Amino acid sequence: QCLEGAILFATMMEAIGLDPMIIRIPGHAFVGWHAAKDPVPDGTRLYVETTMVHTASFADAVKFAKVEFDHQSGMHHFEQGISRIIEIRTLRGKGITPQPFE
Repeated sequence: QCLEGAILFATMMEAIGLDPMIIRIPGHAFVGWHAAKDPVPDGTRLYVETTMVHTASFADAVKFAKVEFDHQSGMHHFEQGISRIIEIRTLRGKGITPQPFE
């Protein structure tokens, strides 16, 4: 369910004008986005653990996801290809788009 939740959140974020990404780590996925407004500097990456939003506060889900991202980064999993950052805008640039709903 983590991947489905991350895709759902990314889709909703994109629909309201945010710049989302899906973070894939071994056996799990969560969502992130690039900040675009104060008080967070433009381009700052923020993350949320989508599986927590129904049982914890949004702030706790954000903190949890940041810790997980930092852990994966510290282990160099993104550089090694063990974990991945999938930028939605990159997919759009390659012609990958959502299924039409009309």
